[in-house]
Amino acid sequence: MMIALSVVILVIASFLPTADLALSAIAGLTGAVIVIRHGAVKAIPVFAATALLAFFVVPEKGVVLTYTILFGHYPITKYAIERLHSLVLEWIVKLLFANALFMLLFFLVSAFFPAFFDFAGTHWALILLLANATFVLYDIGFSRLITAFAGRISRL
Repeated sequence: MMIALSVVILVIASFLPTADLALSAIAGLTGAVIVIRHGAVKAIPVFAATALLAFFVVPEKGVVLTYTILFGHYPITKYAIERLHSLVLEWIVKLLFANALFMLLFFLVSAFFPAFFDFAGTHWALILLLANATFVLYDIGFSRLITAFAGRISRL
């Protein structure tokens, strides 16, 4: 069910170009339900199936790329990183990992869309700074959603 929900959200994102990034992030949040209810190991095939199905179904491949590289695996990655149990170390690893993904995405986009690189190439430091700030806010919000969801499950 989470696979279908994520793919539907990604299809909608492909038709709303101004909301594609936000909807890709929302599609990625569905993996948190699997991690909380069934564990990170069971979330891996759900992520893989969602990414694969989305590749064939979603018309806008940039949405699929964003989901696959940045958001789809993040509930699993977040779970693994937060098992370090050191807030400072967790944030260092999260930021290093996020920046590696940002650079990968930037490289892929610039390879396929050179016009984007002409603009972004001159402002890469500002884009990276904004991406990091957005990532920190996303992670904090994600943690709050997970806490709220886990609290609801424990009361059931």
